[in-house]
Amino acid sequence: MKLTKAVDLCKKKLKLPIGMLIAKYNIMKNLSLLVGALFTLTSSMLLSCSNSTKPVDRQEALPSSDTASSLKASNAAEPDGIPIDIESIRQAYTATVEQMKQGMLDSISFNYSCNEEKRGSVSYFTKGGALRMIVHRYGEYDHHHAVDQYFIKDSAIFFIYTNTVLWSFDDGANGATKDNVTELRSYIVDGKPIKCLEKKFIIKSTSSTNPDPETVANKDIKCGTFNSVAKDYQVLQKYRNNPTSGCLEK
Repeated sequence: MKLTKAVDLCKKKLKLPIGMLIAKYNIMKNLSLLVGALFTLTSSMLLSCSNSTKPVDRQEALPSSDTASSLKASNAAEPDGIPIDIESIRQAYTATVEQMKQGMLDSISFNYSCNEEKRGSVSYFTKGGALRMIVHRYGEYDHHHAVDQYFIKDSAIFFIYTNTVLWSFDDGANGATKDNVTELRSYIVDGKPIKCLEKKFIIKSTSSTNPDPETVANKDIKCGTFNSVAKDYQVLQKYRNNPTSGCLEK
């Protein structure tokens, strides 16, 4: 029906032979289909490239499972002064995370490379000029990746979260890998740890039953690694106003 109407209209206006009109109509129709197909293909390729090149960094997330059942919206108000116990630490932590999510914190950062063996970035988050959080992301020898997060209030550190991933090739399918993940949480009052939690789990690239990190239970542990982590914090403090592109000297 559409072809007949188009031919009749063209015959009246252009007075062209019927065969030529049909040929021209078919050419235009094919060109239209070709352009549509090319547009669809190009769009698909762009989306595919965008998805394939976007890095997926599981460590980017803040430690939302820090004590997820305890961190309720009613506790989101930031306490006055330096946190002095577990509850006020949780409240100060939650307030800092929310402020960062809402873009209320300013930040500066720098990247570094240490003899091509250790590479990382350090970010400093401030509110009104006061330091509120330091985030240190780094990797060593390709098989070790980590993110350390330090939470500060009134110049006093009150909470440290570290996430370390050691990956290796797994048995089974070629190229299969597994991540051994360790999370450490340190609650700090007056510069000393009052509670330390550890969480460990394994993520396999070929498994469909990997654990949900949010549901893996924390375990109370002795704060034996605190001094090392606290020393790293002091090192990062030193580079806040004097960034470097080389090694972070301890």
